[in-house]
Amino acid sequence: GEEEAKRAFEARYGVRPCGFLLISPTKKCNLFCLGCYADSDRTEIKLSWSVLDRLITESKELWGARFAVISGGEPLLYEDQGHDLLDLVEKHSDCFFLMYTNGTLIEEKMARRMAEAGNIMPAISVEGLCETTERRRGRGVFDRILKAFEHLRQAKVFFGISLTITRDNVYEAFSDEVMDFYFNQQGAHFAWAFQYMPIGRAYTLELLPSPEQRLWMYRRSWQLVYEKHLFLVDFWNSGTATHGCISAGRSGGYLVVNWDGTVTPCVFVPYSPVNIYEIYSQGKNLNDV
Repeated sequence: GEEEAKRAFEARYGVRPCGFLLISPTKKCNLFCLGCYADSDRTEIKLSWSVLDRLITESKELWGARFAVISGGEPLLYEDQGHDLLDLVEKHSDCFFLMYTNGTLIEEKMARRMAEAGNIMPAISVEGLCETTERRRGRGVFDRILKAFEHLRQAKVFFGISLTITRDNVYEAFSDEVMDFYFNQQGAHFAWAFQYMPIGRAYTLELLPSPEQRLWMYRRSWQLVYEKHLFLVDFWNSGTATHGCISAGRSGGYLVVNWDGTVTPCVFVPYSPVNIYEIYSQGKNLNDV
């Protein structure tokens, strides 16, 4: 079982293994958002099905890790050898998946498949309310997101939101109005907040939250947790809850495998010393990574 795998790893390496893998199976996306960290587009770059399947299998067998995070590109556009992302989720029914998605492809049928699988939780990207979200994601996207929420609610799928925080939307994103809209009116169960990082498409320092805004966010995010009892994680300011940075495969932390096989310490640190295809072609595995 997973405890045995963790103990075996610790006996061999002297530390606890990774807690999870973050995998971006494809770089392909149907949107073209301003400042996309992955610089996603209509590309066909993707992980092969066999590698994607092996990554989940190995993280389970070598690390006892039964949680995986899926990012992108848009994960629901992934397709290889007749398999899509939900095939992976269904095959590994003993694992739990958190998927970051733009939500535009969650039709009724997709929501039903997620419900039947029972082990995937979508986090849908928004920037605030309609105008702020569409300024970054494109016209008409907000209505499609609301439809996705509706389909997920009807199918009884547990879902949340993912916010990219910039200098321009910080006060709106953490406002009572936005929190009430998503948590109480739309039925979101959680919110991840990612402070904008200057990587990817047309990166700029102009969008970085200021030090004053970051301090305000720190106070505000914990206020929302303690007073409104919201499941809200600010991916920098909540670092105290995980004893600091969880990147680079630290005990209980994570690694990233991208669409082209590059392995990076963190989604927001896009520098790779190693490629999963190379590792596998040499007869090695995730522990060697």
